Amino acid sequence: MKTITLETGRLRMRRMNGEDADMVFQNWASDGRVAKFMRWSVHESVEVTRAWLQEEERQADSDLAYNWGLEYKQTGELVGSAGLVWNGEKGLYELGYNVMYSYWNQGIATEASRKIVEFAFNTLQLRKLYCCHAVENVASQRVIEKLGFQFSGYSQYSSRDGTKTFLSKEYTLERSSKTALD
Repeated sequence: MKTITLETGRLRMRRMNGEDADMVFQNWASDGRVAKFMRWSVHESVEVTRAWLQEEERQADSDLAYNWGLEYKQTGELVGSAGLVWNGEKGLYELGYNVMYSYWNQGIATEASRKIVEFAFNTLQLRKLYCCHAVENVASQRVIEKLGFQFSGYSQYSSRDGTKTFLSKEYTLERSSKTALD
């Protein structure tokens, strides 16, 4: 299924493309604070961001990834990204998100993630989702818990380039559970 545009009160959640590279690089991809607990590392140049966005465009119509740029309606600025990616090891779609630093603690990640969970259960008809966060990332833990995910255990994950490894907390959310949608 194609990645469709979604909307919340403050966000227009849309597919990103190469034209967004400068804004994405400037707003969060080059910021070590945002990348600290992510599977991706800080983008060293806008060309790295552009290459990532080209890969996002290639996957936009697949069933393995649904990723959105989070466009703040009031300004038209991309303030982060969020989505679902197939996690073959878990056999579930994994929820992930990141928000530019100046928008932290404003509920953006929760708002976007709530809409993604709704999309996953109502449009994709999924029954269960997975997500995790680095143990030290308590802000992400709060987002996950607000959505109704249930703690399922500890694990670890590494960045794609192998430079970072984190002890993590894992969570699942089943459609029959009480969720942020109820």
